[in-house]
Amino acid sequence: MPKEHFPASPRSETELLGEITGLLREFTANPNHPALMGKPEGNPVQIRPAFPSASEMTARWTAGIDAAGDNYVRGVQAPRANFKTAALANKDAWKAGINKAVAEDAFAKGMQNVNEDEAIAIAVAVGSQGWANGAKARTGKHTRIMGKVAPLMAAAVETVRRKPAVTDADREARAVEMIRAGRAVGKALRGG
Repeated sequence: MPKEHFPASPRSETELLGEITGLLREFTANPNHPALMGKPEGNPVQIRPAFPSASEMTARWTAGIDAAGDNYVRGVQAPRANFKTAALANKDAWKAGINKAVAEDAFAKGMQNVNEDEAIAIAVAVGSQGWANGAKARTGKHTRIMGKVAPLMAAAVETVRRKPAVTDADREARAVEMIRAGRAVGKALRGG
């Protein structure tokens, strides 16, 4: 859609998902689409793809695991808040999504049995390398999921990039559309 035909207000998730689906068809027809491959010629600022590939996302994820292991262990031992208390404070938000568990009050009953000291001792015993190994054991799963996420997010980013960004209202609308497009991608990934 040419930029001059975009509405001034942000598009709905349904509208964005329709355009994202159209771009996915383009990506299937052309695996070397500029939104997937980047633009090595032309404007030197926009040379990367619209969103990293699945393998790049997995490489970043595993690098983050390696870098964050010690922070994880320190964070578990010195949390910003008591996780049991914080979890119980979010009880109402949790109830909204899980009606059966709410009816049985399973969340509160389960959290009452939590032993904070035991949980911390387990995390320390597992240690940073155990945490990293456990996370990295899911590398194949992460790559598979990113294989679904990357093209959808590339289509979402490209969809929003095609809208003009001349005025403050244009840029604000694009920001809202990026939030909505990301939400639409999440729903599409969950099958909703």
